[in-house]
Amino acid sequence: MIKVLCLALMVCSSLAVPLTSTSVPHSTMSVQNAVAKLQQIVRQEVAVLWQSADTNKDGKFTASDMNVIFTDYDHDNDSVITKAEFIGRFAHNQPEMKTIAQGLFLTFDVNRDDTITHHDLDLFYQRMDTDHSNNVNQPEFTKYFTEVMTLLFVIQLQGGNTPVTTTASA
Repeated sequence: MIKVLCLALMVCSSLAVPLTSTSVPHSTMSVQNAVAKLQQIVRQEVAVLWQSADTNKDGKFTASDMNVIFTDYDHDNDSVITKAEFIGRFAHNQPEMKTIAQGLFLTFDVNRDDTITHHDLDLFYQRMDTDHSNNVNQPEFTKYFTEVMTLLFVIQLQGGNTPVTTTASA
């Protein structure tokens, strides 16, 4: 998480007013405000993601929750989610989230074959289940997706030109 926030700070500071001897306090405040705003946006997005991911509202993100979501994203019901299906479903009401959707697709496509299958989701789930309880609790989910979403929002701030090839908690 520290590395992700440092990256966020670097990007946000590049958006701030150039430092001069008379603008240091203003620039520092701008950077702090930009980082605080980024953190707030990520917290909100992760909270919304948790609410939609815990489909049975039992306080855990389980394999059955993942199957419900998988079915929702598998538009043609062929047991494979293509990049187009994923991005179309994730960003259909928010086209500005396309960069985020592309990054999330790469996060879920663990074996990098340009599709998301149940096998990918099993591997992805193991990544999030850091206490190996076969259940992902809200703190595990929040930690994982806070790191991933922070990185993806930073990439989006850069204009989406940075290729996403790794995940924050790999």
